[in-house]
Amino acid sequence: MSSFTKASIKIGTITLSLAIIFNFFPVLYLAVIHHVFPSKFITLFVLVASARFVSWIVQPLSYFGVLGTGGTYMSWLSGSVGDIRMPAARMAQKVTGYEGGTPEGDVIATLGV
Repeated sequence: MSSFTKASIKIGTITLSLAIIFNFFPVLYLAVIHHVFPSKFITLFVLVASARFVSWIVQPLSYFGVLGTGGTYMSWLSGSVGDIRMPAARMAQKVTGYEGGTPEGDVIATLGV
């Protein structure tokens, strides 16, 4: 495994883990500091999770071939993967002549993202 991939996995895991934790801070703040627990939060979370569960699995797997390791972490952290990040990564690979799934293509996709 190349050093680029190892660094991407390390940095990506840390940043995505922090993003997940920080997304729950507003609810934790309301519950701990103000003793107000938004009762609709659990209902809303279950509703969204059940509706989006399949895409949470399928989309990262289907986009990984083009985005590579670094591009995948960056894309899912920043959002708009299908609309902005994928076309940008693919166009960067096309312009430079590198294919997705190669070490060079992964670096180019990350730069494109």
